[in-house]
Amino acid sequence: MSESPLEMSLSNSLPRFLPKKSGIRRTLRRVCDLMGRSNWDRTDLAKRTWDKDKDGHYQGRRIIDRDSRLNGGVWLGGEREALVVDFDKDEYLKGLYGQIMKKMERHYGGFRKSRALRLVYDEVDAAFPKRKREQVESFIEGQGYQPGAKAYLGNFIAGRTGECRHMALTCAAILEKMGDEGHLEGTARVNRNSQEKGAHGWCRYTTSTGVPYVLDVAGRYFGPVKESCGSSWNYFKPGDK
Repeated sequence: MSESPLEMSLSNSLPRFLPKKSGIRRTLRRVCDLMGRSNWDRTDLAKRTWDKDKDGHYQGRRIIDRDSRLNGGVWLGGEREALVVDFDKDEYLKGLYGQIMKKMERHYGGFRKSRALRLVYDEVDAAFPKRKREQVESFIEGQGYQPGAKAYLGNFIAGRTGECRHMALTCAAILEKMGDEGHLEGTARVNRNSQEKGAHGWCRYTTSTGVPYVLDVAGRYFGPVKESCGSSWNYFKPGDK
């Protein structure tokens, strides 16, 4: 299967953490698995906590999981706010999307698929300068958000404050919106798992040819899943090669 222009551009611009030979890649993948064994039940745990009706919804909104669309849904964590993704009602999320699209036009003269992922990563990185735990907790307290309280994702964008969940949702929501408007053909999702060192979430974008990439602003990794063993987290889903 040939690479798309997006894949070729990313392949040429990203550092190579791993050799190309498939046998070496498989060996290092096993090493990566051993170094960061992952538990993928975070969404199920959140549903057991908050989905009292067992219908996949929370307070009238579809619960976002790693295989679902984002727009119109709500993301649930443990004892945290319930983050709502809604381009129709969230002016700050809509504003960041517009800002990114204007920058695409200004820099490249139109939409460039080969630049989209990196531009989204960089703009979301710039949108959340306040990401220390105490800064986020102070912001949440100042907003009066109780565990389980619904909050628009854009409120955190406006406050320029967030942790991995806020950045992952923002990346994925914007890439999904680009797809909805006909600019991209892949799928954007939010993935999360837990390892010995804690729990973490990130954006996973799968191209139209089935190649998965990671946009992990909080974890400082941008690139293909298959080359991520040199990063700080194990992004491999069950079934990834």
